[in-house]
Amino acid sequence: MPKTNNIFALLLPFLLACAFSVLAQTEEPILVQSADYLRVVELDGGTVTIHHPTIEDWKDFKTLSAWVAVEVLEKDAEQKWIGSVLVEVQSDIDFDERIVVLHDRVIQEQNFSQGAPSEQIKALVEEVVIRRPRSVLLDVLLRALPEDFEIPRQGKTTPEINFDPPHIVVSTTPRH
Repeated sequence: MPKTNNIFALLLPFLLACAFSVLAQTEEPILVQSADYLRVVELDGGTVTIHHPTIEDWKDFKTLSAWVAVEVLEKDAEQKWIGSVLVEVQSDIDFDERIVVLHDRVIQEQNFSQGAPSEQIKALVEEVVIRRPRSVLLDVLLRALPEDFEIPRQGKTTPEINFDPPHIVVSTTPRH
């Protein structure tokens, strides 16, 4: 029994050192926001409420187009602006981490029920929708795709293979 304790006592510091070196080498994780919506963002110029985006298209899994419903209330204002914003975003997928990093966001269209918004309203929407860094779980985006979404075909096509059985001739007498 004493030899076992001595071996364990010798191995324990080595095992701990290995474990701590592995922990020290791990990269800092990417911060991913939850998929929960209604999101209320307080800014210096006012408050922007973001509703769950509706994905319109995800071309080649590179360019994502989505409509985002927003409510904007300027600071010291009584009228809330309610509208929708069409956003086009470039995406990079990390399949190992199952994360999609969204970048190069552009607002394509803004529609508000009250008409044309002021520059202050546009700036608040842009601050929340465009400028904030964003990563999303891949599974959340896949579940949010529209029902009629079609996965794009790959450059290579599979060869046509005939699975029909061959025509078999059976003869009980020799043929002359």
